[in-house]
Parts: sequence; C-alpha cells; structure tokens
Amino acid sequence: MTANILTSIFRRATALYILILSLPGNILAQSPEAIITKFGVDSGQEKASREALATYVQQALRHESNIMAEAYYEPEQPSVLWLIERWHSRAGLDNMRSVTPLKLTAQRTIHITDLEPLSKREWRRAAAAADTPITIMLFVDSKPGTESIFRNVYHSAMPQFRGEPGVINYQLSQLVADSSQFVTYEKFRNEAAFQYHLNFPPIRPVIDYLQTNIKSRPFQQGLHRLIALKSLTHIKTNNMKKMNPTWVATTVSVFSALTAGGQSTDHQMTVLNQLASPTAVVNMPVSQLLNAPGNEALRAFFFDPIKDATILKGKKIAVIAADGFEEIELLGPVWYFRQLGAQVDIVAPKFVPAPERYGLVQPEMAKTHIMAIQYLQPTGWIKFDRTADQVKVADYDAVFIPGGAWNPDNLRYDKDVIKFIQDFNKSGKLIAAICHAPVVLASADILKGRKLTGYWNIQVDLKNAGGTVLEEPVVVDGNLITSRHPIDVADFSRAVENWLKKK
Repeated sequence: MTANILTSIFRRATALYILILSLPGNILAQSPEAIITKFGVDSGQEKASREALATYVQQALRHESNIMAEAYYEPEQPSVLWLIERWHSRAGLDNMRSVTPLKLTAQRTIHITDLEPLSKREWRRAAAAADTPITIMLFVDSKPGTESIFRNVYHSAMPQFRGEPGVINYQLSQLVADSSQFVTYEKFRNEAAFQYHLNFPPIRPVIDYLQTNIKSRPFQQGLHRLIALKSLTHIKTNNMKKMNPTWVATTVSVFSALTAGGQSTDHQMTVLNQLASPTAVVNMPVSQLLNAPGNEALRAFFFDPIKDATILKGKKIAVIAADGFEEIELLGPVWYFRQLGAQVDIVAPKFVPAPERYGLVQPEMAKTHIMAIQYLQPTGWIKFDRTADQVKVADYDAVFIPGGAWNPDNLRYDKDVIKFIQDFNKSGKLIAAICHAPVVLASADILKGRKLTGYWNIQVDLKNAGGTVLEEPVVVDGNLITSRHPIDVADFSRAVENWLKKK
C-alpha cells in the first residue's frame, strides 16, 4: 500500500472524527448509558438468534449516539448470548431499540458505570486480521468494605496491562444497582495472550484479591469467555493520529496488515518502539496510605464517627482543581466538610482543547470532569460543578486547593483561577492549599511576607515568592492555611474547620 493511500485513509478518518465532534451538543452532554444484556436461546434457535443479534449490533454501530456495541456467545454455553452496549445517552439507546427491536428473551439486564475513561475511538479499536480475539468478562461480588481495595488494585495494575501487545482493550465497571459488584472486561488478541496475562506480575494483586475478598469463591464462577458474533474489522479506523508510546506495540500488527509489509511503515514501527518505555507506575492507593504504619490518626479521621454534622452548616466552600489532582487531597477534605454540613462545589478551569499538533487524546468526559491521580497514576474522574469563569468571591466562605503533581500547573496558568484567588485574598476570606497547591498562590502573587508550608519539592518556589516556609504539618497565617502532604489531610481539614467555626 502506498503512502498516498495511507494518507487518504488518515484524512478520511480525521474527517469522520471531526464530523462526530460536530454532532449536536446534547448528544455528548447527556449522561452516558452502559448496559449488559444476557439472553437465553431456545434449543435449535441458536443460529437465528445469533444472526438477529449480529444485525442489531451492525445497526447500533451506525447510530450517531452509539459508543460501542458488541455481541457474544459462550463456547461452553451455546444457549447463552451477551450484548454489551455503551451510548452517549439513554435516549439514543431507546431510539435504537424502537427502530430495531430485539426479538430475544432477556434473562438479565445489567446497568453499569465505567470506572476507566475510554473514548469512542478507543472502544472501537479493532483486532488485526490475523488475530482470533477472545473477550473475558468477570463478575466480581466484593465483600462489604473491600470495594475500594479492589478498585485500587485494579487501577494499579491496568496502566501496565494496557501497554501489553496482546491486549486490545479493558474496562472496569461498577453495577448501578449494587456498588459492591463490579464487571471487568478484557479483550485479548488470542487465547495465548489471555493465558500469558494470567501470570502477568502486575495482575498478581488483583488475583490475590479475587481469591480472598469476594463473597462466592472460587472467583472463576463469575468468569465468562466470550467469542464475538461479528468482527469489528468493518469499522476499523486509522490509529496513527492517537498513537502514543504506551501502546505502540499493540498497533504493530494493525499497521502491518494495512501496509502489507511495506518497508516505510516497518521502519516507522522500529523507531516508535525505540521511543516506548515500560509502563510500570508508582502510585499511592488510598487503602495503603490509611493502613501504613504511623498513619493511625489519619485512618481514625476517616473511620471514626462524626460527632456533630452541623458544625459547618451554612458554610460554602469552593474547591479549585484541574486534571491531575491528588485523589485523597480532594476527596478526603470534601468528604469531611460535607459530613460537617458544608456545601462544597468543585470548580475547574473552563475546558479548552489543546492544539491538534500536541497529539493529545482526551475522553469526552474531559469537558465536564477532572482527572484524579494517586501520586503518579491516573485513577478516575469526578464531575465538576462550575467553571472558574462562573464563580464570584461573594458566593463562598472559603477556597480550598488540593495538590497533585500536575493539578497546580494546570491551575496557575488559568487567568480566571488566578483572578479569583487574588480577589478572594483581598476579601480576607479563607484560602487553604495542601501539598503542591501553594504554588498556585505563588502565581497569584499573594505570598509576600506570609508564613506557610508545602510539599518539599516546591518550598524553594514558595521562598522565592516571598513566603517564609515552616516545616510543620499545618501552618495558619491569617486567612491562609497550608499543609505539606497527603499524610497531613486530617490536620489540614480540621484547621479549615476550626477557622470557619470562628467566623
């Protein structure tokens, strides 16, 4: 295949992507719908039922509101069929079902919420022509109180899992009807890839959890091996535009098939593979932080009952955060302040897409959500309530900025955030910042002559901004409260509580 043909394919794929983004805004703005349906098929009707379900999937994939649709059978249970769908909205699903009704008997309908951000393009990532894909779906019924442990070990393993050559896709979802139940979805290029990953070292903590912390054992009882009824090769898209080093190896076979062994692409793959690096990530699971030696007081802060749930009633707190906020530093204080009766709003910079040449691939939810991290590892997304250009000083009694290695850099460049912080400081109202967040205050130029603390790596920046840095868990100086690290979350949150109680 010539370079001109490849260029043509790429341009058509780009045009299609732009067309999708130009669809009416309400399509993307509505709440997404993810649903798994299990069908029972009468003996002798297997072929007709599979054909009907495959036809439905083909029609669904053409619907403007569809994100993904896949139909499967189980080799061990020919009478069982599965339909997995994700839609931009419930209305889109209902419209599809009214136009193309499913004339099959549903044994079970499961509504789920995805915990791993995947774009439509990622969901529709195709297998190579030479692959014999297999999808593994596992239902996990966690013991009460261990749900966060499972999420943490899964989130820790999956970024490393994603970059493996034998993996096409994966997802962790939670059942809407029961937050203690999960579904894992993992698609492999072939059976050998699946067997290899059973012994993949980063998966070990996940296996350990499944062997000890679920209600019904062995966990294999909830495992389903699925074979697709219809390949997605007919909607294969060119992936060159969104290629990144963490999964370059995964796309080698796709490009080899497209180019029929052309020398130019082989050379490009060689270069790209040299630009790749291992995907092991240092992280800080919340459960591990709370259970670490020396953090007994931090653990008690979260698990001891709240004595007075009205202490902060009537107080309004704005949390200023962007992508890359440290999970425990935002969700921990927010949980505490709400437990005490405060109203807490998550405020984020107005979404501005990066220039195309930056090569960033952002999920649709980036327009309405911000991304959490645990130390260096992305973990999930939370929806924000307002944008920084919409808030006023008069709306709130306090501003709180969580840390995270990336979050402050995203905030300090935003003119609306800086203006809001400066105006808030002039009002004398409380400004609280933890970990890396005090650098945002430095960018707002409000630290001259102030006493404060912060994460050790940024303390020189705070001094350069005119502040006096103290090595203490919490420093209170007038309307400014600062802390150093996630281990200080309890002291930090109580300092904010005490300041607001006096006002």
